[in-house]
Order: sequence, then C-alpha cells, then structure tokens
Amino acid sequence: MELFPMNAQPLKGKKRDQVMVNDQYIAEIKWNGYRQLSIGGNLLSRGVGVDGRQKSKTEWVPHITNDLLKLGDYWFDGELLRYPGGTSHDVTRIMQSKVETALDKQAEFGNLTYVIFDLVHTPQNGWIGDKSWTFRRNALVTVYHTHLKGHPWIRLSELYTNFDEAIAYSKESGLEGIMLKNRNGLWLPGSARTDSRPANNWYKIKHEIDQTEDVFIIGYVPPEMYYKDEFGRKDTERFSRFYTNNWIGGVRIGQYRNGVICDVGSFSGISDDLRADISRFPERYLNRVCMVKGFERNDSGHFTSPVFVGFRDDKRPIECVWL
Repeated sequence: MELFPMNAQPLKGKKRDQVMVNDQYIAEIKWNGYRQLSIGGNLLSRGVGVDGRQKSKTEWVPHITNDLLKLGDYWFDGELLRYPGGTSHDVTRIMQSKVETALDKQAEFGNLTYVIFDLVHTPQNGWIGDKSWTFRRNALVTVYHTHLKGHPWIRLSELYTNFDEAIAYSKESGLEGIMLKNRNGLWLPGSARTDSRPANNWYKIKHEIDQTEDVFIIGYVPPEMYYKDEFGRKDTERFSRFYTNNWIGGVRIGQYRNGVICDVGSFSGISDDLRADISRFPERYLNRVCMVKGFERNDSGHFTSPVFVGFRDDKRPIECVWL
C-alpha cells in the first residue's frame, strides 16, 4: 500500500489576516520533525527509493510501530520528532541512516516520539479522508484515548482556538510554527509524482528570527541539472529552470568568528533579475554584505532556510560576526 500525504500552503499577507480571524480554522503546533504515515502500523515516508516505491521506515522505530501494528487497520498521519524541542536535524540523522545505526542512536540519545494529528482510515469505516477534519479528529481522539493514551512514545497533537496563543507558545518553545486547519477540510492525498495542497484547507505559518543577521557572500551553489518535485525526486527528462538559464543555484554566505570566516549556509529566494545579474557578474557580488532571516541555527552556525532581505552596502564583511 502506498499513500502520499496531503501538505499545507504557506500563509502570508492579506490571506493570513483573513484566516487568522476565521473561526472555521483550528490551530496545531507545527512540529519540526519527519513526516510519516502509519498504514496499519507500517510507517511510510514521503520519499521513494530507486525502485520508485515509497520507502518504509517501520523498522527504524520499533518502540512505536510494534504497538501500532497490534491496533489493526488504522491509518494515521503524524510527525516523528525528538519531543518536545528537537530540530529536524535531530530526526533526519536517525531516520536517514541505516536501521542498525538508527537503533543505536536512539539507544544512546533517546527514542523518537510519534505525534499523530490525523486519522484517514479505520477498520470499521474504511477510508475517511473524504470526511471533514472535525469528523476525523473526533475519530482520532476516540482511538487515541481507547488504545494509545499514556503511551510513552505516541502522543496526540494539541489544538488551539486562540491562534496568537499558539504562535506565542510555538515561538517561546523554539518550535517551527503553527498549522491552521479547516474544520470542514478533507484529506486529499498526492501521488508519487504529484503534490497535494488543496486550497483553503491546511495552512502553515513559520517563524522567522525577529532580528536580521548581517552576512557576506562567500561563493555560490551550482544549479540542480534536473527539475525536482516537492519531495526531492528528480525528473531526468526535464532540466531545471536555473540550469537552462545558466544561473546560479544559491548564494553561500559567511560570518567571522574569532577572526575566521565560517560558512553559515546559503539562500536561494531572490528575484530572477538579481539571480541573472549575479550569475553574469559573480565576482562583483563576492564579499558583498547582505541581511538574512532564518528560522533557526544549528550548532555549527548554519541557518535553516535563510531568507534574503537585502544588501547592506554600508557595512564591511569584517563587521559580520557570529556571536
């Protein structure tokens, strides 16, 4: 059985203002983890292997899947994470390693937790993804409290009707953001080659660091040759737009620490005009200071998905310091 999860649209600008005052939506914490569907206890990731089939991760977390397998034909949607304050790096270094390594890492650093936030199939009713979120949530709560409540590694997602409270809690806890879900929304799966982000259904709001950081350009990331879909799958029959235009793929940025230049990541979210100019005159932009925002930084100083804000021609690279 293969099933590819429904995803959320980013929520910004006027649309965000409209949704934030709409009582048709309910809020959940957006966990910074590893999305997994549990099909009768078998965990499936969004990625596919070289054989084109969806990857199973059941054996990576037996402390979770052994109990889910006993439940029968329930299909959960949820997130694996280092609960409660782990980063995506904490999860991917486990789930993207070999099974034996994943088990060893969890034995050393602690087991992952599975936070479940949706239910799309039950043994009694079959497929319920075509039912409203409210119907599915009620079914999920019943199943959880009947069979899983008190489980040390399986948790039920918490809901918020006060969106500002949810955002504040998420930010204070160092988490990724929040999800807003339409109470009447359906769960519409994607496929191996398509993404599913139905309009007016699920929205995501991610935090940014309040203060911008000054960094300077230290190099460039080459473009991907082939187009990639939402899940990182290459289409070898379709060249990427950046490759076709002979543009850079991303901009590498640095900061000084103790007098040494540190690579702190790369950004890509710039206009086509700026990308084309950088690609044509790359030397002109080297060492130029710019401002970025990002969700978080790991221990090595790398930003997670930094966002380009603008240039700072009033500053020198030596003034860009990672404290």
